[in-house]
Amino acid sequence: MAKATIIQKVNGFLNTVSKIKNPVKWVIALYICFVGISLICWLLIWLLSAFFKVPDLAIGLKFIDQLTNMTSIGFVCFIAGCFVDLNNNGIPDGIECKIDIKKPLDNLLGLKQTSTHPDNG
Repeated sequence: MAKATIIQKVNGFLNTVSKIKNPVKWVIALYICFVGISLICWLLIWLLSAFFKVPDLAIGLKFIDQLTNMTSIGFVCFIAGCFVDLNNNGIPDGIECKIDIKKPLDNLLGLKQTSTHPDNG
């Protein structure tokens, strides 16, 4: 069996990415851009520190570390998950589901299923 080349792997990855819904792509792309811009700004400040007195560079590294830790990644995944539309009707599934507001604690804990999602009948 022949090994997959890098080009074939990249094509497979791009095919997988093309199946992701547009709002989710935008959330992920904006997050990656924000982290990238933060890294570029930190590198520019680091380069300028050779010529000028600049603030402590460790603060910038802590900020970048905070952006890339598991909590931040989980938050971005949660926000992206809010835009998921599995039945392709243009309305995110989280908005389509009705929640019984009379007993919010039961709904929060998952004790009572009151979802009237169109797919559930």
